[in-house]
Amino acid sequence: MQKIFKVDVSPNVYKSQDKSFPFPDLTHSFCPQCHKQHLHLHGFYRRYLIAKGFEGIILIRRYICPDCGGTVSLLPWFCHPRRTYSMGFVHYSLAGFFGWSGTMVSFIREFVFNHGIPFTRQLLYQYRKRILKNCNRIMMDLVRQFHPDGPISDSVYDRKRVKDALNLIETTAPTPYTVSMDMFSHGSCTYLTLSAI
Repeated sequence: MQKIFKVDVSPNVYKSQDKSFPFPDLTHSFCPQCHKQHLHLHGFYRRYLIAKGFEGIILIRRYICPDCGGTVSLLPWFCHPRRTYSMGFVHYSLAGFFGWSGTMVSFIREFVFNHGIPFTRQLLYQYRKRILKNCNRIMMDLVRQFHPDGPISDSVYDRKRVKDALNLIETTAPTPYTVSMDMFSHGSCTYLTLSAI
């Protein structure tokens, strides 16, 4: 199981602090899987991350339940679960792409020039496909988080609805990281989690 926690530092600072980073202490928390025992420290694992101004290995703190053996990993909020690229990259590449009027190749060229994070057309296709499939879930979660007075989007087309949702996140949320962290804590889903809805 993974939990996302807020950090107030960049990936570079997080990496430089290594094991001395002040991770949240979950040793007084019950196991979220069996609810019988308090969690114990269980070391770290290494994870590769690509973010603006950072590419490399970071450490992820782990906890274990002595009763059921379930583990809990603490991901800093700039990490996207099960993805190498950061949450910021995922959000800003999708928001930029859905607002782009040119070709995908020209968007990638412009994004790489402005943000310095190289990526492939295939990766952007995958992200676009996943977020379009998750359109309904994202809309429901944004209504839960922001309680807008009207609909998030008046469109019946998923592409426009996703664009409107990403625009709402950029204009209303403190950061895309808070939205992603809240989505994940309320259902283990993210922008790119394949949705059953």
